[in-house]
Amino acid sequence: MKSLTKKIPVIVFVFTIIMCFAGILISGDVFILPKDISVYIGDTCISAEMISVRNKRVLVSAEEFLKFFETDLSYSLSSDTLTIKNYGDSLSVSVGSNIIKYKDNQETVSAAPEKINSRMYIPLREVAELLGCRVLWDSQFSKVTVGYLPKKNTMDETEVTDEHRYYKYNGTFNGFDIFGNGKEYICTEKVDISTEKCDAYADIINSFAKAAPNARTYAVMVPTSSEFYSAKDYKSDYTEKFRYIYSKLDRGVRGVNAVKPLSEHSDEYIYFNTDHHWTQLGAYYAYREFLSFEFDEIAEADTFKKESIDYFQGSFIEYTKNTNGYEYMLDSYDRLDMYYPSVEYTGDSYYDVDFEEYISPMRVINPNFKNYDSFLDGDYPVEVYKTDVKNNKKICIVKDSFGNAFAVWALNNYKEVYVVDYRRFNNYAGDKASYRNFKISDFYDNVRFDDLVIIGYPVTVASDAEIRALKAMAD
Repeated sequence: MKSLTKKIPVIVFVFTIIMCFAGILISGDVFILPKDISVYIGDTCISAEMISVRNKRVLVSAEEFLKFFETDLSYSLSSDTLTIKNYGDSLSVSVGSNIIKYKDNQETVSAAPEKINSRMYIPLREVAELLGCRVLWDSQFSKVTVGYLPKKNTMDETEVTDEHRYYKYNGTFNGFDIFGNGKEYICTEKVDISTEKCDAYADIINSFAKAAPNARTYAVMVPTSSEFYSAKDYKSDYTEKFRYIYSKLDRGVRGVNAVKPLSEHSDEYIYFNTDHHWTQLGAYYAYREFLSFEFDEIAEADTFKKESIDYFQGSFIEYTKNTNGYEYMLDSYDRLDMYYPSVEYTGDSYYDVDFEEYISPMRVINPNFKNYDSFLDGDYPVEVYKTDVKNNKKICIVKDSFGNAFAVWALNNYKEVYVVDYRRFNNYAGDKASYRNFKISDFYDNVRFDDLVIIGYPVTVASDAEIRALKAMAD
């Protein structure tokens, strides 16, 4: 008995040493061997060679982790640093550093990223949870399960300021509201959008994404000026409707919140008073928000060459004819500001998917029009712009006329820019000139663009003709 009491502490001591060196604490008080760990992202098991364990934490190959979220995330991965863009929010980790940078915050982790056989391994739980994933540990089976990223609605918590609204309602004329602020008048377009139309539009955007499976798909919904400038009692509800549409988008389809940056700059010249479009400056702020999803940026707008035409009067002059509103518009003037791309480019237009039916050379800024058609020379079926930008990125923009000013900015960031006007195809509104068929899947097979942007405004969603034309292109 005496000898037994001496042996027990020795056995316990040896067992403890073995466990300290061979075991890894993963969760709570449970010790397991590294070879026993399995990691699942959704229902897919990560191969064992892509898993490492350090300092009681599971690390996984950054490349292996990212491939499961490639439609949700954009990322830049060098040999020592990984930066992830999650719907505009940025997360960054570096080999050997215990600091994870996320948004404007920093978090210290117990296991720093490391490099193994030229691969970067990242702390699984910390990175996944910061990105919004749910991470579960099953001690019985030594299993880590990472739930897929929840789809983020970029419109959440977006509110529109009332600071710059025109306070006096002067009347509704041919369906357009006119307001004054004691100095000038503004005409706005307010369109009611039903839930059914929102559902239909979201379904169409999802169909576009399926038709171009390896492209990053973005929806850019643009409000009319009513959202920011109509008197409070007459303001529109586009923010709410856009939020609903974005909530219906599939995983990997990214809704760009154009409302937030426009609201933040509503004291600037982002919409015309006499025209239903936004200005090119308004389009700039939405385009810059779009770029925040990617690893790219654009210079400040005032650094670009600009040409202006004073005393410009737009579409509301014609829309309010034969009403009292016409007099308000005749006494109102705008300024047409045109910002030139900072790159060299060539442009051509075509009637068809395969670029066989040529129309004419194109200019993205043409002041000779002296109106909104100065952007992209107006509306053409297919426009192709090739630039001297030093990358191989291609973007396809499916648009109505709101996309014209937006597309001009894209030349600054893409080697090739393709602009498709859905109203020029698939028998849009019974127009005989739009008899040609156009499927985005065929165009994708032909061009292999990297990014697909579908840009629209409230009329795009509310109009049966627009919905039919978009659906015909996406299906």
